Amino acid sequence: MPTDCSCGITLRPDHRPLTVASSDDFAVAVDEIQYATGQGPCLDALADGQLRHVPDLAADQRWPLFGPQALASGVSGILSMPLISPDSQPVGALNLYFAMPQSLTPEIERSATTFAAHASGAIAIAFRLADQISSVTTFGAHWPPDRSSTKPLAWS
Repeated sequence: MPTDCSCGITLRPDHRPLTVASSDDFAVAVDEIQYATGQGPCLDALADGQLRHVPDLAADQRWPLFGPQALASGVSGILSMPLISPDSQPVGALNLYFAMPQSLTPEIERSATTFAAHASGAIAIAFRLADQISSVTTFGAHWPPDRSSTKPLAWS
């Protein structure tokens, strides 16, 4: 990866985007611009599961609120890759932010999309484990059953 690259991973717990991991504070700040404006390549990748390749943000007009703020923060190029669940639904996005336009080469894009595919598998496993832990915790909270409030059936 180029040295001018920052990375963030966004997931949607409770249907709201949240940066759950990042290489630095800069990536978090750019993610937060997207969350605040309600637009940007990360949010689009989360919505439709399609990769967003933005080699030169200054020349891209897709996000009129996000674009100028991201440029002012120092972002010039972006690659947002969806993280896909086993049932083919987007559950997150892996975002790369570049300080220099055109820093995103085909080789970097290939490597990053391969990594995103592996990250999708790891996140799917983490979600499955979280669901199992939640089920066990819920079951454990109700076991053993409280028999003191159980009344016998009354037969008329």
